Amino acid sequence: MSNPPRFEGVYRDRHVDPKNRIYLPAEFMRIVRETYANNLVYCLIDSTNTQRYNCYDSKKAEEILASLRDRPTFSDKKLSESLRTIGAVSEHGVVDSKGRLALPKHLSHSGLVTVIGAHDYFILESQQS
Repeated sequence: MSNPPRFEGVYRDRHVDPKNRIYLPAEFMRIVRETYANNLVYCLIDSTNTQRYNCYDSKKAEEILASLRDRPTFSDKKLSESLRTIGAVSEHGVVDSKGRLALPKHLSHSGLVTVIGAHDYFILESQQS
């Protein structure tokens, strides 16, 4: 059994175009096309940093949300608040045929974004000017 492809590396200074898109690194684009079948990438805000989004395939994003629902320490109210917060700032990222990913609207940036591989997902982080 072969190992699944992995997002690896740090790619700084990815320029944001006028339509708020960036080009994904070529290897990342290959993985998105082959493994995600050009499916939507779910960009979930990182709870520790509002200038960072974690980007997953739809299956992984659903697993993360399900793990929140299964936390015994969450009251119904806390769970509802958490899921509402995540939903309000998370977006579906569309990758076009040229390998450009539309950035989440909530990700403010200085015109440059860093793309960070994290094995089975990748991170978008606004670069501070």
